[in-house]
Amino acid sequence: MLFHRTQAAALAQLDREGPEAAVEEISRGLARFRELFERVGAEGQFGEEEMVGQLVELQETIRQHYEVGRTLAEQLADAVASEQYELAAKLRDEMARRHRRP
Repeated sequence: MLFHRTQAAALAQLDREGPEAAVEEISRGLARFRELFERVGAEGQFGEEEMVGQLVELQETIRQHYEVGRTLAEQLADAVASEQYELAAKLRDEMARRHRRP
């Protein structure tokens, strides 16, 4: 059910908000899958799960077809990890601005 929900939500986001939003929706779905695997003590099997692979493939297909690079959320995570806090703040503000638009 999580697979189908993620897939449907990503395709809806692709239609409503565009390819970057679809990629981010798949990332959120993959994070939920990872949490589920961790809860049941099967972290090592996450990468081997066929549905996870299909979501990753869908994400990469969207990236390639629509020429989507790193999403703002991915760039933000990278900036925080590398302690580039000014860049992180700018990315955070841009994400907030995009979410506010009608």
